[in-house]
Amino acid sequence: MDAAGGCQICGHPKTGTHHSVKLICRGCAAFYKRSILLKLNYACRRGLKTCVILRAETANICRLCRFTLCERAGMRLKNKSEPKKSRANREKRDDSPSSSSSSQPLDVTSSLQQLDVSSSSQLDIFSSSELDISNSSLLDISGPTQLDVPGSSLIHATSSSLIHVSNSAQLDVSGTTKSETSSSPKISTLMFRDPEEIKYDVSELATQIKNILNFGDRVYPRSINNIEGTILERTKQLIDNYYEDWNIKPRSEITVGLAIIHGDYMKFREKGLVLFAKLLMGLGEFRLLNYSEKMYLYRRSWQNFGVLGQCLLSFYYFGRKKEEVLYIVDDNSFFSFQSLINDPTSLFINVPDDIIKLLKPIMEKLIFDIMEPLLRLHLDSYEVGFILLQMVFSQKKEGELLMGTKKTMESILYKASIQLAYYYQSKQIEESGFRVCEMTKMISTITEYNENLQEKFSIANFFGMFDCTLYDSEIGALY
Repeated sequence: MDAAGGCQICGHPKTGTHHSVKLICRGCAAFYKRSILLKLNYACRRGLKTCVILRAETANICRLCRFTLCERAGMRLKNKSEPKKSRANREKRDDSPSSSSSSQPLDVTSSLQQLDVSSSSQLDIFSSSELDISNSSLLDISGPTQLDVPGSSLIHATSSSLIHVSNSAQLDVSGTTKSETSSSPKISTLMFRDPEEIKYDVSELATQIKNILNFGDRVYPRSINNIEGTILERTKQLIDNYYEDWNIKPRSEITVGLAIIHGDYMKFREKGLVLFAKLLMGLGEFRLLNYSEKMYLYRRSWQNFGVLGQCLLSFYYFGRKKEEVLYIVDDNSFFSFQSLINDPTSLFINVPDDIIKLLKPIMEKLIFDIMEPLLRLHLDSYEVGFILLQMVFSQKKEGELLMGTKKTMESILYKASIQLAYYYQSKQIEESGFRVCEMTKMISTITEYNENLQEKFSIANFFGMFDCTLYDSEIGALY
């Protein structure tokens, strides 16, 4: 952007000096700081990495290009230095044996291995109602000393080593003795969970997905078959098989409104990831790709199709009337869609208000921008197959795929479009153009929903609210 016209990044007229750079607006400064502190990874919305950043187009702004411009402008986060002290206090501190460790400035971009906290200060990573340590001069998770936490244990923060779960429900703290600290910290209930409930190891799932993509029908010969027909007809058949493979229990055996258990939810997600890998391997065009390309396309599409599939799975098993549909969360948790329309947060049973406040906008978007439009569209398996092909084979980042693979992907989408048009014509569906536009818009909405969800999870993970290991793993979603 032209610096004379306002902010160097987005052109906003109100600017100042932020992160040692002049002519930067507060919005871009806050965006850069949040990206660094939460270690967020972005992808270019258009794949060009030359997007124009305009504050007037906030809804479509490219985060990668905005972050790149921030770095090019010279923005850097500075470490906060210690408050000034008298000469006598500095000399006294220099003589103390712990001065070498406590005099180091706090690096806000580090993995929070050590935090310097003076006797009169508070730990500002959390609010004072969550954690208040007044007697400790050093907090370090590597030490052997332990602090008793009655009744439960802290959630494992996967991206930060500040807090960790132990089977004995104790918090490791070094630099202080147990007697000194056992009564001083005040830890809010937001951070408590059953340690056995929150444990999650993604390694077995990752191995299973890699085996499916690597060996295909040699690993799962019964589920992967060579289906005859056009690309759209074959995808339609795979979609039908996908619905049936879930084996959701009938309504008569369901208790609506049961609280969500983390272990059951993660098993349900694992099942979805495995079934999606099998679905893709049922397509000969996908199966013939090399392993790295298959894994790349899988990671680019599994989360988007997961949202779409979970909504359509609810319609497939429980009908399409609002008052009858049950939204499937996992094999044991089902919620009335009508009740979710009335209150999108009604599925958060026994969940702290902090987490509800964080996830409420996400749930509202899922209910009103995704599920309700899908319910009105009443998509059949041909149309769902067309959406799936768009999610998997649409143009991705430059350099990630071979040129021959990109041409194959373009050919697949071209053929699928022609076949869908012929299908509409044979069914005498007059509003075909409208339906294609709505399906395209739905893909964009689901992508935006998942990007927002992943950002919320990064925040929650940073503060140790719940485990997000799956999203940071080798099979984690890409955008």
